[in-house]
Amino acid sequence: MKKTTLFLLTLSAIALILTACPVAISYPLDSIGVNKIDKKLIGTWACDSSSDIIKVVISKGTEENSYAIEVIETGSMYSITEKKFTGYITEIDGKTFMYNRADGTTSFYTYCYELEDKNTLSLYDISLLDGGVDAVKSVQSYRDQVSSSMKKTGFLSGKETFKKQ
Repeated sequence: MKKTTLFLLTLSAIALILTACPVAISYPLDSIGVNKIDKKLIGTWACDSSSDIIKVVISKGTEENSYAIEVIETGSMYSITEKKFTGYITEIDGKTFMYNRADGTTSFYTYCYELEDKNTLSLYDISLLDGGVDAVKSVQSYRDQVSSSMKKTGFLSGKETFKKQ
């Protein structure tokens, strides 16, 4: 029984890493609203090659230091039912992250992002490679998992590049 459970857990972890789908986590990556928004993220962003998000509008949110995010057009691999989110940003070990809560839910989707220039935004899926989702028990443990995973090969995947319209 233990071997079967271990096998299924290993198979699930491998599938998660290979598909690079965002995973909903019950904790934000930082305290809500403590970090000021990056105004360069505000605008309409489009990705020609995306299989997840093709077009998204990011605007200043109603909550302090938040974004209102609306996915306008999706690709065939978009796996989330919601299309409106409240987003926040944070930094860990020199990388910037956006963590988004679907409106009306308590779970967060987290992406690493880079603004390559004022009109180019790259989003990456992240993988928790040190303890997985099960090791996330608080905001701090989530941050610790991200920090330790950043040091391993395969932390970032699924790069999608968006152009500001």
